[in-house]
Amino acid sequence: MAKHKVQDFILHRPILDQAVPLVLLVAWYYLCKQLIPGSDSDISSVYVGLSAMAGIVLAAATFVCTMLYQSQSSSAKALRARFSKTMAKNWASIFSFVFVAAILPLVATLVRDSDPRLAFALVIYSAGILIGRSFRTYLWLIVLFKLEAAPEPPSHSGSTTQLKPHSG
Repeated sequence: MAKHKVQDFILHRPILDQAVPLVLLVAWYYLCKQLIPGSDSDISSVYVGLSAMAGIVLAAATFVCTMLYQSQSSSAKALRARFSKTMAKNWASIFSFVFVAAILPLVATLVRDSDPRLAFALVIYSAGILIGRSFRTYLWLIVLFKLEAAPEPPSHSGSTTQLKPHSG
């Protein structure tokens, strides 16, 4: 029961995803700000890989969002009706921040020569955003699976009689 309360709390507050990149930035700054990858080929690979990962997360989020909004199960319809604002806020947050996470490594590439620490901070923040938004997308995927697995209520197609199970 407590697990669902925590999951619901997280799902209703997309701003909580900012905790991951902020914790990573603070930890890096106070514990190992001297750590900056040395060679240009190493750091370029990290920047490109992070942008590619953002594309993968964006594709996964698009899939989950599409499946959730196109589901015809009565549970999914009820969820969309009851929590439309929360869902819209979540998906807008996921898409916009993953887009930012894809752009930040490109910005880091531009500022690397003038300020390598700023460039690496941007990359750390981008990685944190991807971790947070990936987790949020995963939570919505779990919600989708649960909605699809929920039993459909009986359909009343005009008949007033209900069959009772045979006991013999």
